[in-house]
Amino acid sequence: MPGGIIIIVLSAIYSLFLLIKVESIWGQRFIIITGDNIWNAKGIQISDTTYFFLWVIALAGFTFGGWLIFSDLRDKKSISMHERTDSKKCPKCAEPIKIEAKVCKHCGHEFSEKEIEEEKEKQRKIIEQDEFALKRIPELRLLQMAYDYQYNQNNFLKAKYYLERLIKEFPEGEYITIAKDRLNEIQKANPHLFQAVTSSAGKSSFPTNLASDKWVISGLSGPLAGKDVELTAAPLIIGRDPEGSNLIIPAPSQFISKQHCVIRFDDERRNILIEDLGSKNGTFFYGGKRLDAGRSYILENGDRFYLAEPDILFELQSK
Repeated sequence: MPGGIIIIVLSAIYSLFLLIKVESIWGQRFIIITGDNIWNAKGIQISDTTYFFLWVIALAGFTFGGWLIFSDLRDKKSISMHERTDSKKCPKCAEPIKIEAKVCKHCGHEFSEKEIEEEKEKQRKIIEQDEFALKRIPELRLLQMAYDYQYNQNNFLKAKYYLERLIKEFPEGEYITIAKDRLNEIQKANPHLFQAVTSSAGKSSFPTNLASDKWVISGLSGPLAGKDVELTAAPLIIGRDPEGSNLIIPAPSQFISKQHCVIRFDDERRNILIEDLGSKNGTFFYGGKRLDAGRSYILENGDRFYLAEPDILFELQSK
């Protein structure tokens, strides 16, 4: 780090020199060498191009110095992790020794080859976990913020969803104890959010907050106008391919893809979702918003959507 700091300091001094000593006199640039003012000064005349390159040198100095500082910090972090994972504790005397050591230098305890390999594998997993955790810190923070916001807005359904994701994706995180306590609080205050409607097979058919006699996709216009298709636990794929879709748009439907979109229940988030399957001409909400391919959107009772063009219109209905 000292080398990088020195270069940055020198670059700053050099930049200050350019600001103070380079003067423009009647359209000409001069590096002032002697003199109290520009009228009795002696200096070296330089062109605008030379002046530009002098500043490029200053910028290069700052960049190189910053790179040196960053490299030193990165190397120190790497060395610190290496030192932390390059040793093990002797099970007999509890003194630290090298991870490859076959005999403890403190008490003479001998390690088998199996013990050495097991310790190496253990340390390798520690390094991988540390690196993975560092990469996922931003995602953890976002989940915490999303939960806090939804909880403060009294939207306990979404707050529950984010808490469940925290517990599932970061089981060893420091926030987990708090997340579990808050999840229990939500469950006590809102038990209906945790109840599931089960089918005869014992699996959740659809979320309790969507409970009704049945949910249907109703065709309002286009080839399937007047047709109602009941949603089940299985995803409903809409398209023109009889083999890859279970709600088939009959010919001629040149703007409909083979597998255009899918509608399904989401037990985890307790919603009905719609997702465009990468269709060429798109899936749209009734207001004209196009769905991003591969992204799930929530459908609520009465929501309308169309495939490719407004004439192929559907609506989610509770009956």
